[in-house]
Amino acid sequence: MPTLSRRDLEILECLDAHASLTAIARELDVSQPLVSSRIAALERSLGRPLIARKASGFMPEPAAFALARSARHALLALDATDDAFAAAAAGAAITPGARVHIAASLTIAEHLLPAWLSALGREPNISVDVMNSARVHAAISSGAAEIGFIEGAFDPPGVTTWPITRDELVLIATPDAAAAHALSGDAALTAARLIELPLVLREEGSGTREVLAEACLREGTYLPSQLPEVSSAAAILRAVAHGSLAVVPRLAIAAELAAGTFVEIPTTLRLGRELRMITGDGARLSTTARRLARIVRSER
Repeated sequence: MPTLSRRDLEILECLDAHASLTAIARELDVSQPLVSSRIAALERSLGRPLIARKASGFMPEPAAFALARSARHALLALDATDDAFAAAAAGAAITPGARVHIAASLTIAEHLLPAWLSALGREPNISVDVMNSARVHAAISSGAAEIGFIEGAFDPPGVTTWPITRDELVLIATPDAAAAHALSGDAALTAARLIELPLVLREEGSGTREVLAEACLREGTYLPSQLPEVSSAAAILRAVAHGSLAVVPRLAIAAELAAGTFVEIPTTLRLGRELRMITGDGARLSTTARRLARIVRSER
């Protein structure tokens, strides 16, 4: 059995992240024939196919999923070794690469992205723009950012998506506001009842607002246009502290719920959502961006 090269590992890693050999070649900045020939060589060594080839691309075989995960972890270890070697090189100056631009929705930027950036190690040349999911999609589509992180139910066109995790939205109020509106019982709040309350929303384009609007529509209710809206999580929480109600990510409010600062109001709404990483369709990622994508993908 031949020893796998770093390039082989990089190709294996991409098998569960892309749907065509061309997309893999673009991400790795190599030719499509090279990707095709290396996969064929790996399949010969393995004794079975890694992908089911189709006219429009390919579907990974079961073995490809396991090997992609294994290759990803191997590459993370190689990345860490590269960093350690660079740090140990006496007097060696580290030359930063081109600046990498990342666009992230608020929940991901505040609660998940810091750990991923820390895992990058010696990568000083990254900028993060925090914005709502619609603007993240626009930044990726225009090429203003290499990697984006979005939340919500919409399926953005023209990008490659990678599911990260699921998050749940919850309706919150202060204990006093819940009591004032008789919301402390066990009865779940319907969409029709919710819009009669002093509800404050995130702005248009926010993944949180989109999920709430779709959940209300499933119960035949539209969010009224006159409801107040704000563009930050901090402003939402300040409004709730002053007596409003709001739907917010559980990920962002867990500490306050545990402390009793706010209480969760049960609803009949289905408020789950998927958090995703996106890149431009067929985009050629820089080395740093590819390392970040590898870290994110390794968590599934």
